[in-house]
Amino acid sequence: MAARRFEVYSQPSLSEPSNMPHILRNIVLALAGSLMLMGTACEPASEPVIQTQIYLIGVQGMHCDGCANAIATKASRVEGVASCEVSLDEATATVVAVPASIKEVESAISALGYTITPATAG
Repeated sequence: MAARRFEVYSQPSLSEPSNMPHILRNIVLALAGSLMLMGTACEPASEPVIQTQIYLIGVQGMHCDGCANAIATKASRVEGVASCEVSLDEATATVVAVPASIKEVESAISALGYTITPATAG
């Protein structure tokens, strides 16, 4: 019977000291890459810049501070309105809002029973 010959090849073990620098380098690179990805993923999204304008609306029919407060409250609740200040003496509402919402502000004030002069951008 013929003798069979077997050759056994061994690969260096991962735990051999000569391979440790390569293993550590790969671990450090993997961690650094992960940290870079996490750092960019955690940046807050930039908020879109919304352009507001100042509008002056004439309001007739106010008799007291309660009227002025009701108008300011109602107008401020309209989406797109940043602020609303009402002057009883001048019979006006000064509204800071996005242009698309000003018609809704006018409707809200009219719905309270006041007569308005359409808004003018200032």
